[in-house]
Amino acid sequence: MAERLANHFACYRPASDLFLQLLEMDKIEDAKFMLARCSALAEQKDIMISYMARKAQSAGQVGKIKTLLSLIPDLVEKEESFKFYADKLKEKVDKARTQAEE
Repeated sequence: MAERLANHFACYRPASDLFLQLLEMDKIEDAKFMLARCSALAEQKDIMISYMARKAQSAGQVGKIKTLLSLIPDLVEKEESFKFYADKLKEKVDKARTQAEE
């Protein structure tokens, strides 16, 4: 249904949400298949960058960011985005360690 909305009515939010849920559940092959059937998902940069920003806020999510960037390589400049989000994760971990030590 989400793919129908995307293809017929240019309404990409439900399809983007479904794509990101597939990534969350580690169903990478299904996500690739969906991306192949609805290539306009790769153009939804605001939604994808928002997803990466949310993932960067919690530790242990670098793999999901890497997976998204591997599926959609043109999303952002890889070096800059990965460095930015990796730095965010590092700051978060350092802050958590400091609080744990107190």
